[in-house]
Amino acid sequence: MIFLAFVEVTVRDRNGIADLKPGTFPGGTITSIRCQTVSPHRVLKPSSRWTSLRKNQTMSHALTVRWTIEPTTAPRPWLACSRCRGQRPFVCSGKTRLNANGRRLDAWLIYRCADCGDSWNRPVFERKNVRDVAPDTLDALQNNDRAWIHGVAFDVEDLRRSTTRIEEFPDCRVSHHVLAGRLEGSMRLEILFTAPTVVSVRTDRLLAAELGVSRSRLARLAETDRVILMPETRRSLQRPIKDGARIVIDLSAEADWAEIVERAQGGSPPA
Repeated sequence: MIFLAFVEVTVRDRNGIADLKPGTFPGGTITSIRCQTVSPHRVLKPSSRWTSLRKNQTMSHALTVRWTIEPTTAPRPWLACSRCRGQRPFVCSGKTRLNANGRRLDAWLIYRCADCGDSWNRPVFERKNVRDVAPDTLDALQNNDRAWIHGVAFDVEDLRRSTTRIEEFPDCRVSHHVLAGRLEGSMRLEILFTAPTVVSVRTDRLLAAELGVSRSRLARLAETDRVILMPETRRSLQRPIKDGARIVIDLSAEADWAEIVERAQGGSPPA
């Protein structure tokens, strides 16, 4: 039996702008492929979300912005504190410890109990041959490099190797950069998310705070395919924002579209 394949390709150009149109894309990079194989006797129809998104792509009044999201408070492990005699949150001190035993190295990131100041050494690596340690990492450990320590302190997945109870914080700093389009008359908004460090804030909470709209309103827009998040997952808006995610918002039926667009690019709406 002969089968037909329906393929949707997402391509991102040098500026990070996405295009769903099939064909060749000079200078672009394929970022995702969505393929469905069907019988030739079946009429193939794209999903409503993809159809809506392609329709929105043709709108001339569009603004594309990039939001770079950085968490401001590092996750805190909860550990048994010997002084407090109970579970307490520990805070990164911003200091490292490096020990050498011959050619073998041990490295830790030092944490302090938030209540009494007792210390806990979070393992970075143990019994590692000095030849296997990257020169930049070794230099950062020897000099308490702030940027390197910041990256380790915010690495919640690595922290889970040392403890099961972790306190995460949703507060973050967002910087805005306009990539394409005009601010005036833009009724379609496309937001590209960059998150160099894992963030805990939910997508709908971030959008609500930055755009000045309620989460219930965002949910209603999503139900009618006027808010589409890619990659699409179950309960996408309720999950933490991911690096490389993209959201498209159709504001053509919203009375306050101008205020929303102004906030999206980092400005304040007129009083």
